[in-house]
Amino acid sequence: MLNFSGSTKRRVVNLGDRRNPRGKNFLEQAKLDRLQREEARQKEKAAQVLATYIRRRLELLAYSNEFLQEWEVNVNGDYFNYTLACRFHFIAKFGQRDDTLPLMSSLRHIFTTRSLDSESYSIYFQALVKSLMKVSDPMPVIDCLSLLCQKFGPPSSRYTKTGDLISLLYQVFIQTEDQKIVDLVFDLHPQCHEFLHFLANVPRNYLSSSDEKIEIVHTALVQDGVSDFISHLTDHQKINLLVNVLIVDNDKSSTFDLTAYASILTSMNFSIQAYTDTDEDHLVKEASESSERVKTIEVSTEDLKIIQTLYSPSYMNHAFRQLINGASNLPSAVHSISSLLWLVPEYSTRVCMMMSITSGLQEWLFTQLSSLQAYDHIKFCENDRLSTSEILELVLSPTQEVFWDLLYIYEQLLSYWVIVANDFENASSNPFDLAQIVDFCHFLRPLCLTLIFCLNESTDISLHGLTQLKESSLSLLNQLYIKNLRSNYLGKDFWKLKSISFEINAMIQVIIEEESSKRNQDSDSSENENWDPTVGFSKYKKSSRRRTAEMTSKLEILSRVPFFIDFFDRVKVFQSLLKADQNSILSRSETVMFYEGINDKLTADIHRETIMEDAYEQFHKVGSNFKNKIQVTFYNEHGPEAGIDGGGLTKELLTNVVSEGFDPKFGLHLFKETEANNELYPNDDIYLKIAKRIDLPKQQQRLNYVKFLGMIVGKCLYESVLIDIGFAPFFLAKWKVAQSSQNCSINDLSYLDRQLYLNLSKLLTMSADDINALDLTFVIDENVDSKILQYDLAPPYGAMTSVSKSNRLQYIHSVANFKLNKSLHVQTKYFLEGLFEIIDAEWLNIFDPFELQMLISGGNDIDVQDWKDNVHYGGYFDDDLTIVLFWEVVEEMSPQERCDLIKFVTSVSRAPLLGFKALTPHFGIHNSGSPDRLPTASTCVNLLKLPDYKDKTLIREKLLYASKANSGFDLS
Repeated sequence: MLNFSGSTKRRVVNLGDRRNPRGKNFLEQAKLDRLQREEARQKEKAAQVLATYIRRRLELLAYSNEFLQEWEVNVNGDYFNYTLACRFHFIAKFGQRDDTLPLMSSLRHIFTTRSLDSESYSIYFQALVKSLMKVSDPMPVIDCLSLLCQKFGPPSSRYTKTGDLISLLYQVFIQTEDQKIVDLVFDLHPQCHEFLHFLANVPRNYLSSSDEKIEIVHTALVQDGVSDFISHLTDHQKINLLVNVLIVDNDKSSTFDLTAYASILTSMNFSIQAYTDTDEDHLVKEASESSERVKTIEVSTEDLKIIQTLYSPSYMNHAFRQLINGASNLPSAVHSISSLLWLVPEYSTRVCMMMSITSGLQEWLFTQLSSLQAYDHIKFCENDRLSTSEILELVLSPTQEVFWDLLYIYEQLLSYWVIVANDFENASSNPFDLAQIVDFCHFLRPLCLTLIFCLNESTDISLHGLTQLKESSLSLLNQLYIKNLRSNYLGKDFWKLKSISFEINAMIQVIIEEESSKRNQDSDSSENENWDPTVGFSKYKKSSRRRTAEMTSKLEILSRVPFFIDFFDRVKVFQSLLKADQNSILSRSETVMFYEGINDKLTADIHRETIMEDAYEQFHKVGSNFKNKIQVTFYNEHGPEAGIDGGGLTKELLTNVVSEGFDPKFGLHLFKETEANNELYPNDDIYLKIAKRIDLPKQQQRLNYVKFLGMIVGKCLYESVLIDIGFAPFFLAKWKVAQSSQNCSINDLSYLDRQLYLNLSKLLTMSADDINALDLTFVIDENVDSKILQYDLAPPYGAMTSVSKSNRLQYIHSVANFKLNKSLHVQTKYFLEGLFEIIDAEWLNIFDPFELQMLISGGNDIDVQDWKDNVHYGGYFDDDLTIVLFWEVVEEMSPQERCDLIKFVTSVSRAPLLGFKALTPHFGIHNSGSPDRLPTASTCVNLLKLPDYKDKTLIREKLLYASKANSGFDLS
C-alpha cells in the first residue's frame, strides 16, 4: 500500500479499532440467501403434500357419502354382509364426526337378526372401535359392541388389540361412569395388563361376581409379567385392585388361588389401616419407628372390611391346605401368606392363631425351612455371622427365593406361640417340639447378627428387603431370651459369642460423645425428630464421622440384643452414662453460678416424723432438676439436727423415702407385694377405683405419689445408692421401652398369682362339659374396699359371653392381660414418667428385668477380698489386731450372715455390682473406742463404728448380735 508521503518502503499501521466488514458481511449474506431458498423449497413441497391429502380426503369423503346412502338403502335387503361391513368400516374411518351414530339402530338390527362370519364380525368390531373415537355420544356404540360380544363372543386378538381397546374404554368410562362399559370389558374376556389397570381404577360399586368373571380375573392375574406390571401401579391402585378382585370372588373360599393373589400381594410393600374423618392426614402415614420401616397406607373402613375376607377362617384354611398339599407355585403361595402377616397388622395375630391350629402346618414349615441350603449355611457359619457377600449370594440365589418368606412366616408363628403358650404346656398339646426350637435358636442367633452387621455395612438395594425380616428376627430373639430366663432350655453359654469382641471402652467413648451431642441439640427439634428409644444407641447412624459401620453394628447389638454383651460391661456403660450426665450438670451449674450467681442446688427441710410427705412437697414438681445435688436438713422434735450434708444425709433421705413409700402398709397403699416372693408392683386398687370412678381426687393424689417414687428410684440409680427392695419381674419388664409393644403374657402371671396361673392353665386340659359346668363369663370379680365389683374382660358384652372350649384361650389371656397390663397401666405410666425424668429411658433398655433388679439392689455374691481391698479406716490400720480378727470373722461367716452385716452398715444386703470400689461413699471402719460398747453404724455414709475388741470370739458375738437385732444405728 502507498502512503501520501511518497515513501513506498514505510509500513502503514492502522492504529484505530475499526475493521473492514466487507468480507464478513459477504459470507453472512450468502448463508442467509441459501436458507431462504431452502425454506421456499420446503414450503412448496409442503403445499404439494397438503394438496394431495386434501384431494384424497375429499375423494374419500365423497365415497363415504355414497356408501352411506347405499348402506341405508340396502341394510334390510339381501346385500352381502361382508360388503356391508366393509362399507360401514369405510364410513367409520373416513366419514365425518357422528356419521355413524344414525346407523347404530340398524346395526343392532343386523346383529340381532343375522349371523356373521368371522371376517364380517372382525370388520364390524374394528369399525365400531373407530366410531367410538369419533362420536360425541359413545353409549350407542358401546351398546352395539356389547351386543356383538354377547351374541358372537369376544373378538379374536388377530384382528383386535384388546389392550388398546380397554384403554380407550377406560377413557370413556372416566367421562360417563356407565355400568355398561364395565360389563363390556368383562365381555371381551381380556387377558392383558390393561385389563388389570382398568380393574385397579374402577370404583368397587360397578363390580359384581360370577363364575365367568372369577375365571377371567384369575386367568389375567397368572399371565406372564403381571407381577412386574402391578409393581408399577400406585399404592392406592394396588389396594383398589385387591379390593375389586375380592369383590369379584365374592367370598368364595373354594376359588381362592394363592398363586393368583400372589401377583398382587407380593407388590404391596406397605401395611394398611382404616382411617376416620377426624384424621388430619388420611392418605399416607410413614411408620414413626424408622425411615427404613414399612409405610402405612390408610384406607376406608369399607375397603378394609372387604380385605378382611382374606383373613376369614374359610380363606385361611383353604390357603394353608393349598400350601401343605403342594401349591402349583410354591414361592408365590408362600409369599402370599407372608404378605398377609404384615399387610393388615391388626389381623396378623388372627393369621398366626389360624396357623397354630392347622394340623401339620408348623411341622411342614420347619421341614421346608430346614431343608433349604440357606438354613444350614447360616446356622453353621463361622465367626458368629455371615459376611455381606455371603448373605448377598443367598438373597440373590434363585434356588433360595422361597427361604426368606418361609422364614418370616415361621418366625411370626413361633413368636405367637411364645406369647400364648404357658411354660408348663404338655408335649401332646404343644405344636412346637423343644428340640426344633433349640435348633432354630442356633440358627436365629447368627441370622440376627448377620442382619445387623450387613445392613449397616452395605447399601446394596438387594438387602433392603431384609429390613422387615431383621425387625421380626430381633423381636423373636428377645422373646426367646426372656423365655429362656424362665426355662433355661438353651444353657448359660448359648449367648457367648466366639469371634465378635466388644471394645467396651471405645464403645463408651462413642456413646458419651453422641449423648453429649444429643444434649446440645435438645433445643433443636429438627435434629431429634428421628430419635427413637427402641433403637437406642444406634439411632444417630450418620451423626458421627468417627462412627464406623462395625461400631454402629456393635452399638445396635448393645441396644437391640444386649444379652450378647457381658452384663458387667453393660453396667460400665450405664455408670459411664451417669457420670457423663453428672459432669454435664455440674459444669452447667458452675457456669450459672459464675455468670448469674445462682446456686441451683436443691435444699429441703425434712421432719423425721413426716419424711415421705415433706420430701414429696419439696421435690415432686422439680422434674429433671432432681438430678442436681440436694442439701438436706433433718428436723427432730428439738429442731434442726446438727451436721452438714456431704452426701450421707441425701442417701438417708432416699433410703427412708424408699422404705416408707414402697411399704405396702404405707397410708396411701401405693404398692403391693406378690404372695410368693414378696416382690413389689403398683397397687391395682388405684385402677380399679378409677375405672369405677370412685374418689377420683384421691386416686390422682396416689398417682402423683407413684410418680414421685419413680423419681426417687431414678435418683437412687443416678447417685449409685443401692436400695433393699425387690420389684416383681413383670413390673420391671415394663421399664424397657424397647419392648413397650410387648405386653406381659400368661407366663408372667405366675409371678403375680401362682394359684391363679395354675387354675387358668387347667382350663386348657378340661373337657367342654367341665368348662361349661364352671359357668364362667368374660368378667372378673375384684375386691374393692370390701365390696365385690365386676370388670368386663371383653366390653361391652363380656358378662353375656360364656367361656367355652372354643374361646377358653381367649379367656385365659384376657384374664392375664387384665391382671398384668390393664389394671397396672396407669400406675406404671406415672411411675415411669418419674423414673425417666432422672434416667434416660434408653439407658435401661440394655438390661433384662432380673438385671435391672441387680442394678437397683446390688449383686448377690459378696467378694470378701474385694471388700477388704476397698475399705477406708479411721483410727485403725489394716494390720491392727482388731482389724485382722474382723476379717477372719467375716471370712468364716455364712453368706447370709455377711449379707446381714452389709445391710447393717449400708442399709442394703447386697454388694455393689461393680464391687466395693463402686460403693458411694466407700465402706469405712472407724474405731469407736471402749470394747464394752456394741458396734454401731452410720448407714448414710456406709460407716461401721467398731470398738477395739482385740478378741475374735467377742468380735463375732458382737457383730452377729448387732446385725441380727438391726440395732445400734447412729447418725453421724
